[in-house]
Amino acid sequence: MSGEIEKLLAIGKAAKPRCFKNLDVQKLPVIWKSNKKAWMTAAIMEECLKTLTAKMKKERSDILLFLDNATCHPHIELSNIQLAWFTPNTTSVTQPMDQGFIRCVKVNYRKFLMQSLLANMKTASNASDIIKSVTVLDAVMWLPKARKEISKQTIQKCFLEANFSANNCIEKHSSTEDIDARDLQILLNNGNFSDMSAKELISIDDDILTEVPIGNENDIIPVEKYRKIYITFPA
Repeated sequence: MSGEIEKLLAIGKAAKPRCFKNLDVQKLPVIWKSNKKAWMTAAIMEECLKTLTAKMKKERSDILLFLDNATCHPHIELSNIQLAWFTPNTTSVTQPMDQGFIRCVKVNYRKFLMQSLLANMKTASNASDIIKSVTVLDAVMWLPKARKEISKQTIQKCFLEANFSANNCIEKHSSTEDIDARDLQILLNNGNFSDMSAKELISIDDDILTEVPIGNENDIIPVEKYRKIYITFPA
């Protein structure tokens, strides 16, 4: 459990948004993919897995990759990656990313967002102008910065919380989540957003769909592959 992280994946609705003009998408600090609903799909996941496999093969490495029962996670055979599956409906306690990592990324990302909004308040004439000042490119740049602010010790702690054993003793570090959340609350207060708490802002998008839901007839991946995933992961 070294705490290393691969390049993050970001998914939008446009292959090249207007704010990406004159930019080489391949040189962005994230892997950029797109589809009409900005959803994670089995096709995108398969492409990412094959890219990671090629990297592992080049490095002459083999890894065990744990996945949850999301509809976008396909069952495929890979040369240098062995896929292992969490038991359905247990990821809230067995998925390391759910033990604080995702929340930390959200806290840090929203801090960058609020800092930008507060800075633009000084020159904007109305709320609409403030909102429009934030672009997809901003989000793409803030996301890896938000991730880099998370220490390797925090990542390791997330794995330990999910009961992944460690060969070496990992020193317990006090969590920075509460401190970061307090910083976010200060930014909210400075912007007179008194009707929303930091906790509410952090979880504001928790219920937004990010993958094809079971039973959706208008999904954006081939029906044949979708059915395969559904059978593999019964409800």
